[in-house]
Amino acid sequence: MNPPFFRGDPPFSTETRLAEGSKGHSDAGKWFKKGVLRVHPSMKSSSLSQGDLDKLLSKLWRATRCGMYHAGMTREGVYLSGEPSDAVSFHLASGTVIINPHILVRTIRGHFERMIGDLKVGKDATLQRSFLKWFAG
Repeated sequence: MNPPFFRGDPPFSTETRLAEGSKGHSDAGKWFKKGVLRVHPSMKSSSLSQGDLDKLLSKLWRATRCGMYHAGMTREGVYLSGEPSDAVSFHLASGTVIINPHILVRTIRGHFERMIGDLKVGKDATLQRSFLKWFAG
């Protein structure tokens, strides 16, 4: 497996728009991919080339997010398995994505708990302003 990224938080396009105070819904793929990199900035400096990183982000968008949202199942090249120790892994040679749904659910919960905590205690003033902007008229 090369390389595992989602040890902690999965990407969230809505959360990214909320964190940036943007209500725009156009180009959802862009927001999704931006969310992956926002939550996992180490991906930018990983061993993946920019081309391979783009392939991973596109695969996550098309085959995972769009497959689950629009078809109720992942698309070709995405596998669910309780075996990997990471929530999501990308196999460069085959271009496959492997998701451990058990870990993914825990990471989603942890991500939102941390974000809610940051909002409550005022740890991130920019996040608070963006959050308020999101819900303001």
